Amino acid sequence: MIGMPYSNESFDGKNILVTGGLGFIGSHVADFLVREGAKVTIVDDFSTGRKWNLSEKPSKIVKGDFAKENVLKKILPETDIIFHQAAHLEIFESVSDPIKEIDENIIKTVRLLEMSRKHDIDKFIFASSACIYGQANKLPQNESDEPRPQWPYGVSKLAAERYCIMYHELYGMKTVSLRYGIVYGPREWYGRVLPIFVRRALANKPLFVFGSGEQTRDFVHVDDVVKANILSLNAKKAWGEAINVGTGNGVSVKNLAKMISSKFAKVQVKPADPKAGEMGRKPGELKDMILSTKKCERVFDWKPAIKLNEKMDEYIEWFKDASENSRIVIPKNKGKLW
Repeated sequence: MIGMPYSNESFDGKNILVTGGLGFIGSHVADFLVREGAKVTIVDDFSTGRKWNLSEKPSKIVKGDFAKENVLKKILPETDIIFHQAAHLEIFESVSDPIKEIDENIIKTVRLLEMSRKHDIDKFIFASSACIYGQANKLPQNESDEPRPQWPYGVSKLAAERYCIMYHELYGMKTVSLRYGIVYGPREWYGRVLPIFVRRALANKPLFVFGSGEQTRDFVHVDDVVKANILSLNAKKAWGEAINVGTGNGVSVKNLAKMISSKFAKVQVKPADPKAGEMGRKPGELKDMILSTKKCERVFDWKPAIKLNEKMDEYIEWFKDASENSRIVIPKNKGKLW
């Protein structure tokens, strides 16, 4: 776990709001800030976030909608910095109900930005996504590439980060949008390929690789993501910018399956080619998602320090322990061992 400051930012006594602070990434950000002496307030609707994700005790946990005016009026007058990690993440739901995605990821973010402007919030760090790019025309994908998101989720993240940029340019708010790759690590939400594979492996079930298995993904460890969040606070060249947070390296789904199966004596890797919607296969599946880290390296003096294969044993042990203690939230539609 991260346990040391990464910038000259002093957090001692700072009032910091973390939306979605009981979720995967948000809880790691909140824990780091608490350890550094910040007064952390978490707002979370408990849809997927849980108190058990926290290893540190924040100053306050507010159960509710982060965009509600009555909630923000009580919190923002004493807030210096916002880490906006809350989001609606379900790709399938976004495809079947894009209106919900607009409300959850765009309208609520704009409400938070506007309330933040009115209360003179100093800095606003927004969790965006590599999903804004869509299918890559060239690799690695960099911030100057034309975004062509293929899912409503990616469209909503792109719109929200454009509002963050606008609030910087129009009102002078110090906003930064961080385009995360596939973030993994302890407390990860269920439903993506890595936790699905690990869950199946722990049950001695085969790991099904869709199609050729050559689809590549940029897996970035949550500790590296927290580091990027912290460094963004003092990087003036990042204000009003969107910046990739990945590794610059892709891991194929086929090789990911082999990496995991090698840890288990009886787990096999098998091919499968289901239709979209079957066995958890997403519609509009991306062939590649690999992020350039050059801008992040230049602006933050940041490089990813953790490689996926170095953390696989730790990840499997965490997943096993969390499963045995019922500390993984698995939505009903994700209950099958696909």
